[in-house]
Amino acid sequence: MNETVRIMFALLRFVLKGEPSGIKSLTEEEGKALYALSKKHDMAHLLGYSIEKEKIEVPENIKNAFRKQKMTAVYRSSIMEEEYKKITELFEAEGIEYIPLKGAVIRNYYPESWMRTSCDIDILVKEEKLEKARTALIEKLSYSTEEKVNYHDISMYSGNGVHLELHFSIKESMENIDRLLSLSWDYAEKDAGTRFAFKKEFFMFHLISHMSYHFVGGGCGIRQFIDLYLLRGKLEFEENILREYLGLCKIEKFYDEVIRLSDIWLGNTEHTALTHKMEEFIINGGVYGNETQHIAIKQKQNGGKAGYILRRLFMPKKSLEILFPSLKKHPFLYPFFTVARWTKLLKMDVKMRVEREISINSNIAEEDSDEVSLLLSELGI
Repeated sequence: MNETVRIMFALLRFVLKGEPSGIKSLTEEEGKALYALSKKHDMAHLLGYSIEKEKIEVPENIKNAFRKQKMTAVYRSSIMEEEYKKITELFEAEGIEYIPLKGAVIRNYYPESWMRTSCDIDILVKEEKLEKARTALIEKLSYSTEEKVNYHDISMYSGNGVHLELHFSIKESMENIDRLLSLSWDYAEKDAGTRFAFKKEFFMFHLISHMSYHFVGGGCGIRQFIDLYLLRGKLEFEENILREYLGLCKIEKFYDEVIRLSDIWLGNTEHTALTHKMEEFIINGGVYGNETQHIAIKQKQNGGKAGYILRRLFMPKKSLEILFPSLKKHPFLYPFFTVARWTKLLKMDVKMRVEREISINSNIAEEDSDEVSLLLSELGI
């Protein structure tokens, strides 16, 4: 653990547990490195709180940068909570059953709700009520929406720019975890009005399976480890039932290791060789992982650099169905939709992204790809 990472977690332990960091001052160089790392992981607002409350001496420009992140987080949280209230009141009035997901629930387990930032609001409705929910949001709350329907949600936007992911499923296109995620409503129970909530063990399972999805995609942020640490301390759930779910989906080993790493970062557990690798993978990745790590993983899954390019050109039918849902009913149109996708790749913004991917794919060293693949293998994912 390098010094910047050590300082960051010392400050986070103060925010989340009230444990004094023991840090009296930071130089400008230390402050800049800490700000860059914490902002990359959307943690700068929490460190700003700790610096302020512990009265840590830092150069004024660094202090102001952290303070701005804290004020932004407080403002963003108030806007999101207000919008969430409008959405749920609308669903109550319209008789639409829903389940709040992720940050909408987890923020209640933080010392203060603004501390748990989120880039969007996630709410699950039943697929047969999706169109009713979308229409109500557009007509009653003036939401705008993208025409494209994603794999498990529709992106919608309020007038003040709040992003809503209106889910009709929580599947992740990963066969091992989707066998349980596809049954999400079977693990929900009525909470109040038309609001439902996942049973506690399934809520934990959803969090961990989502972490595994991000890991396989190139990494996941520190925030999800904090979520897990706080929930394990405050949410009363049956560990044996959770482990049954994890075992069915073959991610129990992954769970044990993310628990270990969260206890290293926020508790007193000692590092192992595997958690050192995990830490490096996560710190390098940022909130949602990084493209290089993602491509390195895909290389190993597809037989190397050439295999990666071929898969990107000839997307598997199941993946192509996400872009063109009608392919499910008309599988013989696979060649047509493949060509249609290629035409999209010629658009300037997409073309630039594809060119960047090709460049990254070409420059990844085989040993780096092997290292990432070995890490995922050791984690059982």
